[in-house]
Amino acid sequence: NNKDIPKSISYIKLWYKLHPNKENLKIKTLYNEILFLQYMQLKDIHAMELYQKEMELLLSTSQDSSEKARVYEKKALLLAAKKDFDQAIEFLKKSIATTPHVAMKYSNLALAYLDKEDFDQAIYYAKIGLEKAQITKDSTRYINLYATLATAYAQKQDFEQAFYNQKQSTFFRIANMQKNQLENISTI
Repeated sequence: NNKDIPKSISYIKLWYKLHPNKENLKIKTLYNEILFLQYMQLKDIHAMELYQKEMELLLSTSQDSSEKARVYEKKALLLAAKKDFDQAIEFLKKSIATTPHVAMKYSNLALAYLDKEDFDQAIYYAKIGLEKAQITKDSTRYINLYATLATAYAQKQDFEQAFYNQKQSTFFRIANMQKNQLENISTI
């Protein structure tokens, strides 16, 4: 809920201010990444730029490929928010090149192609994302990937495939809700 985000941001800033290891690179990076994502929800491009640049600076000397992939992905999300889909796609591809096993990266790439109205590429990358999600058992990705496929097929006027994929997305959304409810009940 977007009305709760400013309160969340204030708690995140307080958490960081009081954190005993706030000088640790991973803590600093995490702090900037979380704030970037929060401001992305608010569509505050200026704040997104600030926290993305801070992440980029913090990780500029890192040799860790997963850290580099995170920087590329945040840069891509920023560019997509600015409607620069060609550059966003380039950075998403760089992110995928460094960590090709992460389904979410393909989901974001498919969404960028969807925003660009390149529906064939959106379908192509969403299907790869589904394959990656099946390998890693990342069922939460199924919801978004099937929804992306449904939208892309609908835009191509292939309503049979659009309906099938929307049905799959809904199935996994309901399954996830039931799983979460069972987990919540089991903690009582």
